[in-house]
Amino acid sequence: MREGHLKGTFTNVEFDEAEEMFDQIVHDDPYRLDDLDVYSNILYVMEKSSKLAYLAQQATRTDKFRVETCCIVGIIPVISSDIGNYYSLKSEHEKAVTHFRRALKINRNYLAAWTLLGHEYLELKNTQAAVEAYRRAVGIPLLVPANEISIEVIIVLGTG
Repeated sequence: MREGHLKGTFTNVEFDEAEEMFDQIVHDDPYRLDDLDVYSNILYVMEKSSKLAYLAQQATRTDKFRVETCCIVGIIPVISSDIGNYYSLKSEHEKAVTHFRRALKINRNYLAAWTLLGHEYLELKNTQAAVEAYRRAVGIPLLVPANEISIEVIIVLGTG
C-alpha cells in the first residue's frame, strides 16, 4: 500500500512528502532496494547530493549488482560515490551515462535506466542517442518480470 502511494506522490510532484515516506521506509528496512531508484530521482530533483551519496553507499553495501543500485550508484566497488544521478546532478553527464549503461547491461528492460540515459544524452547535446534511449523506454512493458541476473553477467560487470 505504502509503495503505491510513494510512486503516486512522486508522480504528483509532492517531493517533500515522498522524501519523508522513503526516509521512513529506509529506516524501517535498511536492506531494501526496491524503488530506491525512484527515491534517488526524488533526491536528484531536490538537489540533495549528500543524501543521494549516502543512499548510493547504502545500496552498494546491500547489493551492488541490482539494477536499482546501478542507477543510483554504478557498480565500481572501490569508489562508492560513483553515482548515475549524483554525477548528473554534478553535471558530469558522461560519467552518468556510463552508470546508466551498466544498469542496462544487467537488465535491458529497465525503464528508468533508459529514461535517465535519454536525459543524459540530451544534456550532452546528443539528440540522436537521446531519441533512441527514449524509444527503447517507450517500448518496454510497464510490468517487467522479476530481475534475473546470470553469473556470467556478474562476472563480466565485476571485471569490466
